[in-house]
Amino acid sequence: MNAPGDSAKKRRKQFSLQEKMDLLRELDSGKKQIDLCRERGIAPSTVATIWKDRENILKLHRESQLAPTRKRLHLGNFQDVDQAVLTWFKDARLQNIPVSGPMLQEKAREFADALEVTGFDASAGWLFRFRQRNGITWQVVSGEEKAADKEGADSWRNDRFREVAESYSEDDIFNADETACFYQLLPDRTMHFKGQQCKRGKKSHLRVTVLLCCNASGTKKIKPLVIGKYAKPRCMKNVVSLPFDYCANKRAWMTRELFSQWLIKLDEQMRKENRKILLIVDNCSAHIVNVRFTHVCLEFLPPNNTSLLQPLDQGIIKSVKAEFRKHLVQRFIINLRLKQPTSVNVRQAAEMLTGAWWNVNTSTIRNCWRKAGLIKAPAQVEDNLEEDHSNPGDLWTEVEELLPDVSSFDDYVESGSAALTSADMTTEEIVNSVRNVSSDDDDDPKEEDSVSPNTEEDETISHSDVLVHMNEVRAYIGRCSDVPDEVLRKVEGVEAYLISRLCSTRQKKITDFFK
Repeated sequence: MNAPGDSAKKRRKQFSLQEKMDLLRELDSGKKQIDLCRERGIAPSTVATIWKDRENILKLHRESQLAPTRKRLHLGNFQDVDQAVLTWFKDARLQNIPVSGPMLQEKAREFADALEVTGFDASAGWLFRFRQRNGITWQVVSGEEKAADKEGADSWRNDRFREVAESYSEDDIFNADETACFYQLLPDRTMHFKGQQCKRGKKSHLRVTVLLCCNASGTKKIKPLVIGKYAKPRCMKNVVSLPFDYCANKRAWMTRELFSQWLIKLDEQMRKENRKILLIVDNCSAHIVNVRFTHVCLEFLPPNNTSLLQPLDQGIIKSVKAEFRKHLVQRFIINLRLKQPTSVNVRQAAEMLTGAWWNVNTSTIRNCWRKAGLIKAPAQVEDNLEEDHSNPGDLWTEVEELLPDVSSFDDYVESGSAALTSADMTTEEIVNSVRNVSSDDDDDPKEEDSVSPNTEEDETISHSDVLVHMNEVRAYIGRCSDVPDEVLRKVEGVEAYLISRLCSTRQKKITDFFK
């Protein structure tokens, strides 16, 4: 005779969104369904159902539309309103702004009106379900915490950072930050820009925003992202290979959309390298993204403590800018001597910035992470941050002779350092992001940079010109004394690449090579 419970129907186990993602990852790794069922003690039909709903599960996880612990994958009847409110909520919490239930309800009504949604009622029932779907709990934000400075930074280092960084090596802990660069700012104009935020207006078109990212060990630097004002600058026409990534919007600022795109690319890069990283960023509005990643874990610095905790702000960015300004001064002096225009275009500036970024040495990076208190550098690594900052030496003396009222080189390096690189999202921008409408489209795709008259960016370069100019470079270097072996090897490498490239180009006749 069967026991009373034996005939009862066995209750089906419910899986959370995160558990379903874990199952899908195991299946993607090649594990057989039958083995997975045996290990987990679940029915084959359950695994088959999860696999069938794969695309929906991946979308919900990637776009952070539900809390990872959520078991019912229902988004509610007003998805656009929910997404807008959730975006605003994340922004407010990262800025340490206290948020209450009535505030969420009021914001929901505001977004419903902006989105032209009818029949929506921000009732107590909606609020309860919204909080449940997104795993929102109420927490008290004290005034002391908001005003915390050094004490708050120490607390974050010792508690939160230690907890999240425990499972990562220094090779896999990264920091990313933006900085503004006024690439046509010459020494004679420094005083007009020093300490100004340059929110918008006439000076904005002279700038770019650069996103830099590196790890704590100093062994990995990510290709810089340069954000300009023009989507298709003339100086980049027909150019398909650049040492930096480039994008644009009207203000040349970082936006949530651009940061999301950069993160997606970084996540894919880490997936190919088979590594999972912890990425530390500040809590500006542009960094709040509604996307989850498989190989990048975002960790936000606490409000009001960024200047103490951000490794890139401890000297890495200054080192890059000093190197860039040095090269700009060198170009300035040479062009003055040759009676050539002294301005540079956005491509030339971005290439110099990229070169300066690759030249930042490992010890500088590690020292800055140590200064932020996020790693313990070896005792033999000296605090030589100031020494690492490039100085043009005699060239700056020549600048001072040419421009008697010029400021110091340090002031030149720091010029524009207070410029904004992003802005808080407005209601209109949040609504546009929900509707997938870009508010940063460029009306004018052309670049207004001044370009040297002897450099025609649109001119076709023939094969023979390439070899002739390469021979001229080699001849010039051969007449220079004390050329480092590293430079000679690089010249050999460039020439070998060009010859290999030219040989692989198909020609109808051998004489075509010289046309």
